[in-house]
Amino acid sequence: MMLIALFLFTSFFYYIPMTVLAAIIEVSIINMVDFQSMRDAYKIDKRDCFVMVITFLVTFFVGVIDGLFVGIFFSFAVVMKGVAFPHVVHLGKLPEDEGGHFKDVDRFPEAVQIPGFAIVRMDASPFFGNSNHFKDIIMSASEGAFHTSREPIRVVILDASAWIDIDLSGIQILKEVIHDLQQAGNKILSIACAKGIIRDILRKNGLSSLLFTMSIDDSITGKSAKRSRRTIEDLSITLPQVTLTTTTNALHSQRAKYKEIGPQDELGGFADDDQFF
Repeated sequence: MMLIALFLFTSFFYYIPMTVLAAIIEVSIINMVDFQSMRDAYKIDKRDCFVMVITFLVTFFVGVIDGLFVGIFFSFAVVMKGVAFPHVVHLGKLPEDEGGHFKDVDRFPEAVQIPGFAIVRMDASPFFGNSNHFKDIIMSASEGAFHTSREPIRVVILDASAWIDIDLSGIQILKEVIHDLQQAGNKILSIACAKGIIRDILRKNGLSSLLFTMSIDDSITGKSAKRSRRTIEDLSITLPQVTLTTTTNALHSQRAKYKEIGPQDELGGFADDDQFF
């Protein structure tokens, strides 16, 4: 039927006013605009909503081709921003009666940051796209920028549980970080929770002397991972003394503050589930 109309009746469309043709086109494409998806995107991720809205507006007021290129450009920009500046959290230790896990101090106000230790987790693998941001975060953490204690930072612990790969740029940045930390006061860099393949890559690229540990607790106590060639004793550096009394007092202080705030569920920003670490 559509083909018959195109071949036999297109000549009659010539006499239809442009305003009528515009109305016909608008009616035909109105169902193609999904405003519900825009509302859902606004609730989930405002960046996606922004891309959808700007693409729609450019397409509607300028043209389809222009809208297509604008949508591609802003989508690419949003993805690159997330890649270059991944999510970074600073970890503290929960009380033992609450599991003793290391959690994001922003989500868990009862988590205590260990004096003298800066514990950082970047939720992405280090590579050329985020290497500079990665280094800036580590060096800022080594200066105590994100720590509640005023005690000088002597050990920076990287929770590498989210790393699935590391490229040449990431390895080079780690070497620069190690050098800068030593120059800044002979500070230690420890890699905790790294997968075996990550440890193998680092050792093959001249980082066999790094302190690898199986957990963050092991990095704090100085217990090296199996097959690691470096231990705390080899470093000839006195680590901050984290006594049971000091840690317990800090935990009680933080818990009292937490009770004043009141526990919140994950909608309020403080999740209790282990999966939100």
